[in-house]
Amino acid sequence: MRLSEARAHKLLSLRALAEKSGVSESNIYRLERGDWLPSLRTARKLADALEMEPEEIDEIRAAVEKAGRGKDPARVG
Repeated sequence: MRLSEARAHKLLSLRALAEKSGVSESNIYRLERGDWLPSLRTARKLADALEMEPEEIDEIRAAVEKAGRGKDPARVG
């Protein structure tokens, strides 16, 4: 499921998810656009705020998979 779909399913605006997760609106927006990969800690914050596992959210799963290959998730773009 895409992050934007998960937000909509939980009836959360970008601002509400930012407040609930402690992740900035701009970073959530960048993540939804594919312009940024979060750290594992940030990925967990977002998943917890959405009451989901990180692997259930496409954009967050990418960060988890990248970290699993022995690389730190890095900012893209």
